[in-house]
Amino acid sequence: PSLTTAKHGATILILMLCSISANASESVFPYNSCFEASAKKFNLDPNFLAAVASVESSFNPLAESSSGALGLMQIKWPQTALELGVTEKSDLFKPCINIDAGASYLARLFRRFESKLFALAAYYQGPTKIKREGNIPRYSVFYIEKVLQEEVQCLFSPCSLLA
Repeated sequence: PSLTTAKHGATILILMLCSISANASESVFPYNSCFEASAKKFNLDPNFLAAVASVESSFNPLAESSSGALGLMQIKWPQTALELGVTEKSDLFKPCINIDAGASYLARLFRRFESKLFALAAYYQGPTKIKREGNIPRYSVFYIEKVLQEEVQCLFSPCSLLA
């Protein structure tokens, strides 16, 4: 699947900006060593992982959503967590474990959808919905834009949602 409609031009532009080398600066954000280790393990950019955590939880390791998503990367308990090998709910409140689970999940979504945009949409709304629709719903576009804008911010200065 690909984005070909003009209405998604802004998202594509943001994605192009995000393709700038992550080495543009050494960003500093909470749990940096956890982001670095998970990024290396799953071949992802640590700035990208930090951007997802920033948007998902504002870097709050104790964040809980009404839908049952927990921790920095907002991993759903119990189904997604168990699929990712996290067997104890309390472990999702441990930053490095949560970041590692989120990175694992994002890496799986990248492989499945072969697209950063579709992987983010699936992270946000679930892979079943994105696969079924075959496109990125408007509701996901706003989320994707926030993550990509935050990623650009993380490339050039500390992530904007630091507490």
